Amino acid sequence: MRWERLFEDVELQAAADEEWARADLAGEAERVRIARSTMRERLIPWRDPGRIAPPALLRLAGEALRGRVVLVGEDVVAIAHEEGAVSIIRIGAIDALRLPAGDPVAPPIQSALSDRLSFAYALRDCARRRRAVRVRLTNGAQLNGTLDRVGADYCDLAEHDPGQARRAASVAEIWTLALGNISCVRVEQLDVDL
Repeated sequence: MRWERLFEDVELQAAADEEWARADLAGEAERVRIARSTMRERLIPWRDPGRIAPPALLRLAGEALRGRVVLVGEDVVAIAHEEGAVSIIRIGAIDALRLPAGDPVAPPIQSALSDRLSFAYALRDCARRRRAVRVRLTNGAQLNGTLDRVGADYCDLAEHDPGQARRAASVAEIWTLALGNISCVRVEQLDVDL
């Protein structure tokens, strides 16, 4: 009788140890997954066309931007503001992101073409459409104008007054801007889904 109870206790202890080891391994795997997660992956849960997501609050150079996340690309996030403008934000320029309490870290998702959309590609679309934009640099400076061309790591901005069309007579300066020094490009009217 004593031996039977002893073997039962040993079996129960072995089962408990095995369960503890599985839970510890799962916990370690989750810690590794979170350690490898990126700011981009933190933004993905906010992008959900099937539901009304709460407005995201992002901080760029100390200034808060609030809007509905409409796109999360490779290195870019676009948020739509209530007044209809869209901000195209370089993810590397985001200082902070406010998330609701208990918001999980999304697992990496690579499915849609928009997931591979880059900041330069989004700016090329603005240049092609000849949209007036407001460019915010990482140092806080802002320029208004129209993007003329976008290269691999730079863009040319024809500076002109907001609300004016890009005409030779209205262009004050042509700025060549390093994409790495641009934090956000605000487009007042965007008639295309990003």
